[in-house]
Amino acid sequence: MADLRKGIQSIEVGFRVLECLERALTPLSLTEIAQTTGMAASKVHFYLISFARVGLVTQDAYGGRYRLGPAALRLGLSALAQLDILELARREIANLRERTGDTVFLSVWGTRGPTVVSRLDGRKIAPLEVRVGAVMPVLTSATGKSFLARLPRRVTAKFVRRELDSVAVDGAPRNLRDVEHLIADAQAEGVTSALGTVIPGILTFAAPVVDYEGAARCVVTIMGYSGQMDRDPRGAAADALRDCARAASRAAGFTGDIWKPQPGRDGIKSRRR
Repeated sequence: MADLRKGIQSIEVGFRVLECLERALTPLSLTEIAQTTGMAASKVHFYLISFARVGLVTQDAYGGRYRLGPAALRLGLSALAQLDILELARREIANLRERTGDTVFLSVWGTRGPTVVSRLDGRKIAPLEVRVGAVMPVLTSATGKSFLARLPRRVTAKFVRRELDSVAVDGAPRNLRDVEHLIADAQAEGVTSALGTVIPGILTFAAPVVDYEGAARCVVTIMGYSGQMDRDPRGAAADALRDCARAASRAAGFTGDIWKPQPGRDGIKSRRR
């Protein structure tokens, strides 16, 4: 929904200049900024002068190119210090519950593995087995598989080994090669799913919420009876979940593609089906 409240248009226009510099990998010339923002160079120059005066922009001594300044850095660090990703995610799961009518819960990675920290019941009846404090299996729950696909191997390895030795559920990974395939598929698809492996007859989809570095901070899961929810990983329920996770991640400062593995995350590569 568009925000129709009255604001200061010049600030909104000027923000396009700051956003252009924020997205750039290197300092930009006046001409490059004007071309990227679609603004006249003379107009961009006026904004750059004002932003430089307050420290939001600096200009290189040689070459005259522009970059974000120390005031922008201070604002960014302050925003990170104030950031509460769980609170951001809770706002988004409330929207997801209203959009779908399904029960939604939020999990973090705890000392015992994926742990439920919030649950919002939907209009549709859902089982009570998944309560706040419940710990979900890594290899057979949608929540666990979502964490597995985003967390470093060193974090999940002992949980994977333990479940490989003890879990005997149809369709569960049997060896480390199966686990690698599971991880690759989860990264390619964006959401993970489970049908009846944790609670008989219950379908779940899960997706990660990542921070500004692309690290998984929590996982959102939507739950319902298999006969009531769309089982298609590209269907209405899964797409609503993707929108929820994407919105929470954007609010946490992530600007990349949430569905692609991030460079440096233990060298994981996506395998598309």
